[in-house]
Amino acid sequence: MYNRKRWAKPKKVGKLRPKEITTEQQSKQADTYNTTKWKKIRTRMLRENPLCEECLGFGRETPATDVHHIKPIEDFPDLRFTMSNLMCVCQTCHGKLEAQYHKDKKVHEQAERNKKKKMRDMDNDELREYRKIQRLEKDSFLTVTMDGKTFEIF
Repeated sequence: MYNRKRWAKPKKVGKLRPKEITTEQQSKQADTYNTTKWKKIRTRMLRENPLCEECLGFGRETPATDVHHIKPIEDFPDLRFTMSNLMCVCQTCHGKLEAQYHKDKKVHEQAERNKKKKMRDMDNDELREYRKIQRLEKDSFLTVTMDGKTFEIF
C-alpha cells in the first residue's frame, strides 16, 4: 500500500499575479513599498476607503486589503505617491487588475513587434509611403473656435 498523500498530485497554489516581474522591477518596487511615506499613504487610503472599490461597482461589500496603482509605477513612476492614482481593492480584485494589465501589456508589445516586422518586410518605396501616411495622421487635426475658445480636434 502506498501513502496517498505522498503520491497524490501536488495542489496548485497559484497567485493571480503573473510571474513576469524581473528582479530589477522587484527592487524598484521594494524601494517604493518599503518607504515610510508609502506605508502612511497606504494606511490612510485603507482607512478612508475600507471597502473594495471594484466590488462596490458590482454591488458587493468586500473589505479592501490592497492599494492598487491605477497607472502602474513602472510606466508612471512620478505618480506612485499620488492619491488620485490609487484605489483600494480586495486581494482577489487586485490580482485580476494586475493580470489584466500584464495581458494588455503583452498584447501591446506583440502589436509593436508585428508593426516592426511589417516595416522590415517593406521595400523602400512602401516604407516611405507608410511613414508619410503616419505623419499625415499624426499632424492632421481640425481647429474650431467657439465663443472665443479654440479647440483642436484630432
